[in-house]
Parts: sequence; structure tokens; C-alpha cells
Amino acid sequence: MSDDEILAAHGILSYSQTLEWKGAVEYCLINQNGIVSEEKIDTSANYYGTVLNAQTLEHARPILKNSVEKIIVIENKANYESMEYNPKILYIFCHGYFSPKEVRFCKC
Repeated sequence: MSDDEILAAHGILSYSQTLEWKGAVEYCLINQNGIVSEEKIDTSANYYGTVLNAQTLEHARPILKNSVEKIIVIENKANYESMEYNPKILYIFCHGYFSPKEVRFCKC
């Protein structure tokens, strides 16, 4: 069974699948023809964080910038919000557990 099928078997047909982070990540979007754009979207200037919705997660491929030396996963929203931006650290807010789309995005 796929991750989506497992959730459906438990009656979870829709789940808020957004991914939030603070840090230096670049990503490219995939167009309607399935072609990955060469244009990179750089989130390192978003000092207060970046949020990708479910549709963007499906159509984006991430690239972790070389300046990131550490990744910290944070479950508590207040703790995540209080983290100050550091270009050498990637802070990821996980809100309990990662949804299937978040996992697929992070595996790329």
C-alpha cells in the first residue's frame, strides 16, 4: 500500500499537507508537461520562513544549498517560530508527523 492508501484506510482522506521551513533551500517547479524548470526559487531570503502548499509540494524539486551545515526538525510551533534565522541551519516544522507529500518532497 502507498502512504496515501494507508491514510485512506484509516479514514484520513485529506490532510493538511504543507511544509514550513526557515533556511537556505532552492527548489524548481515542474510544469504541466512534466518538465523541471531551470529557474531556481531561493528561500534563503525568507528570514521568517517559507510555506509550501500541497499543490506546490507535488510540483517542486528541492535543492539544499551547500551553506546548510545542520538540519533541525521542530514539532512545536512556538519553538519553531522563536528560532532565529541562521543561514547555516535549516529549521523544518513538522507539526507532529510528515504527510506523504512532505516526505516525497524531502526525499528528492
